[in-house]
Amino acid sequence: MERLKEKYFISYLMMFETLLLLSGQLLLYFLPPVSWESHWYLWLTPPILIGFITPSLKKGLSASLVASILYILIAGSIEGAKHGSWIGGIVFGFIFGLPIMFILNIISVTIAYGVKYGLKKILRF
Repeated sequence: MERLKEKYFISYLMMFETLLLLSGQLLLYFLPPVSWESHWYLWLTPPILIGFITPSLKKGLSASLVASILYILIAGSIEGAKHGSWIGGIVFGFIFGLPIMFILNIISVTIAYGVKYGLKKILRF
């Protein structure tokens, strides 16, 4: 019974991480004055938070993967609808946006998790 509770807690935590990452990045997408050139560091904040709160790197990276795909689906369909073809926006997003989101999210989550893991090791001595 205890193992089942732990399994559900981990899955709920992963859903929370995914929603936190997705909502943070969608908030930056919908704010008009936020641009990539002048506010690039704001896009790193949600993945860094996920890296610090995740219990394992594998769960954090899978939450990052799911959030990246959902972000591309939402933002790509909105951008495609602005230009007349929502499916074209999604395809364009998967071709050009998904690799950037993967790099942005995976590197940030991994570095933050590594810092957290390193600090845990240092503080145990």
